[in-house]
Amino acid sequence: MRIKAHLLLPNVFCIVTIILLGCGSKEAPSKKGIAIPVTIGKVKSMDVHHIIKQVGTLEANETVMVKSEAKGKIKKIIFEEGKRVKEGEMLVKLDDAKIKAEIESIESKLVQFQVQLVNTKRNVIRNKDLLKDGVINQKVYDDILTQWEVGEAIIKEAEAKLSLAKEQLKDTSITSPFNGFTSERLVSIGDYIDVGDPIVKVVQTDPLKLSFRIPEKYAHSITVVKRALVTVEAYPKKEFSGIIYFVSPDIDTSTRTFLAKAKIPNPDNKLKPGMFANATITTETHHNAMVIPWEALVVKEDETYVFRIDSNIAKKVPVKIILVFEGQAEVEGSLSPGASVVKEGKFSLKDGDKISEKGKLTISENQV
Repeated sequence: MRIKAHLLLPNVFCIVTIILLGCGSKEAPSKKGIAIPVTIGKVKSMDVHHIIKQVGTLEANETVMVKSEAKGKIKKIIFEEGKRVKEGEMLVKLDDAKIKAEIESIESKLVQFQVQLVNTKRNVIRNKDLLKDGVINQKVYDDILTQWEVGEAIIKEAEAKLSLAKEQLKDTSITSPFNGFTSERLVSIGDYIDVGDPIVKVVQTDPLKLSFRIPEKYAHSITVVKRALVTVEAYPKKEFSGIIYFVSPDIDTSTRTFLAKAKIPNPDNKLKPGMFANATITTETHHNAMVIPWEALVVKEDETYVFRIDSNIAKKVPVKIILVFEGQAEVEGSLSPGASVVKEGKFSLKDGDKISEKGKLTISENQV
């Protein structure tokens, strides 16, 4: 069957027209006047604490190996291993019988020397008058005067020996240098020890020191008397507070960090030297800072901005990010507390677009 061309052309034209109209219907309609659905968040005014977190190691405030300052046999051991001791508390007592006997001997001789010196002094005074009267010559008087001077020297030497002996007697009582805890005992009763022999280590655990390193960019922010909040794995729900007392004046060029130390009160002895600890330090606080949800930010290579909602119109507002924390961002820009900003849907917006909040239809939309 032959189809006539003049009959086919009108039909082809209709088909092409329908196709073109159909294709045209697939084009996205203009957004002008159409509200774009978005979710919104609020701008808040709040105090924002800028913090840094570092890991450090707890150290004893003081650690001393107590050593003997005298020689002798150990007579008593008063302390127990791992127990608390107070400053000046006796730990070990050496046998002091010989030293006490020596002290008694020196004191007895000292009394004799003092009596002899009194008699010599009287003899000097008496012979001085005899010298004036010509009864004795100068040499005899000088010999008597020399005896007096020698007597005084003997007494001074005896007094020095007595003082030394008393100091040695004191050293037979070995005491704790400060409040702390004793470590392992290194001696036993009956041991003969010499000067410098170790007895026991005493560790001061209240307060403890926390050493940690800080990146150099915070050098201007970390100062003494700043507070450090400390947590350890042994007590994950408890915070310990301390004060920074040392900030190193130099920076380690290999790590670009500097050393800081804080003292942590530890009256209950819960913390132990050698523990790893997490330190949180507040470097600064911004009062009444502008804070927005992190999702509201549009961060591009050359600009950062948010869309502020003014009467259902999206206004592009450039901002500067100051700090990001816990799903929020502290920013600077033309924002005020209570203002609404776009969270979801921001990438479909441009400045001046009309918006509607998802889940809330406007009157015009209901009518449509």
